Amino acid sequence: MPNRQMVGGELYRYAFQGQEKDSETGKDTFQLRLWDGRIGRWLSPDPAGEFSSPYIGMGNNPLITIDINGGVIYVVKDGVNYQYKNGSLIDKHGNAYSGNDDFLLKTQGALRKLDYATSSIVINNGKLGKSGLLHEIATSKEVYSIVYERNKHSTRGRIKIDPKATVKTPTEDGVIKSPYEITLVHELGHLYSAYKGQKNRNEWFTMEGQTASFDENFASHFENIFRSALKLPLRTHYGTLDGSPYGPSKLFWPKGLFLNKRTFSIEVGKLQEIGIEN
Repeated sequence: MPNRQMVGGELYRYAFQGQEKDSETGKDTFQLRLWDGRIGRWLSPDPAGEFSSPYIGMGNNPLITIDINGGVIYVVKDGVNYQYKNGSLIDKHGNAYSGNDDFLLKTQGALRKLDYATSSIVINNGKLGKSGLLHEIATSKEVYSIVYERNKHSTRGRIKIDPKATVKTPTEDGVIKSPYEITLVHELGHLYSAYKGQKNRNEWFTMEGQTASFDENFASHFENIFRSALKLPLRTHYGTLDGSPYGPSKLFWPKGLFLNKRTFSIEVGKLQEIGIEN
């Protein structure tokens, strides 16, 4: 409520979900943006574009769902948000999930595998800490929302995914089914590239009328970081045709300023894929 005070006349410092009030605007200060509880809206766009309006917060139901700081990884099922933290899914009351929902348990297990495989213990200023790529994502200022949707594995602002959806991937050991954690981390790679300003939506190749952007190359290399850590065969191509790796979709190593793009070669006078050996 506006002008709410504590005993002694001092302004009450904390607001919705325990967030501090902004001294200049009087609004609730989440880490990435301000929240106006009177209208139930963010005052600036959601960087993840999670809902139909970029100003909607917490699934438009702040009494049920939660946004702890405007960032980190959230796993969402039936409109309820759980924050992934240190191997557990935490609800809005701070309790670890202990139910038997298949999606939540498999996603928690997948995140644990990805987290532990790429994490290491570090000493910083005499204190033990944790370092690693998935840990970086889980403690970032960005929003990574993983939402259940049947038979899906796609990303557009948020990840829509089903652990039961089968994805066959061209690898060093042939075209084989990817485990759920690998399908998930590929989609995380798409959000990661967007947040890091590396997303390239330009056309990479077209196969049977379907166009793939250069961002698929980035996400596939991101995926390979975790494949390597989990001792899984590395991905070699993005797509398959008639059960075999599709030649034009062969992964190329991003270099220099081009990252996940092709570059023009003056020597040969044509576009070439960076890093592919002849």
